[in-house]
Amino acid sequence: GGGGGDDDDDRDVVRETDEKNADETNETTTGAAIDLSAFHSPEELAALGLDRLKEGLRALDLKCGGDATARAKRLFSVKGLQPHEIDPRL
Repeated sequence: GGGGGDDDDDRDVVRETDEKNADETNETTTGAAIDLSAFHSPEELAALGLDRLKEGLRALDLKCGGDATARAKRLFSVKGLQPHEIDPRL
């Protein structure tokens, strides 16, 4: 005789993540913030690109104009600072 049994186990795992924050108690949105501790120079930050730098600057309420180098320098200059320590002119 002979006959093989095929055991097919198909499982569709659907994971839905609901991250809707209804309460707006958070003044600063850290969604687009960049972890500056991971970078050691403005040049490393500049490699993220204009759009990502813009998001990171906006997350810190900083001006987000200029080229990638200017944005990276601005962002790097606030590394390690608390929000109240950041120069409002930036």
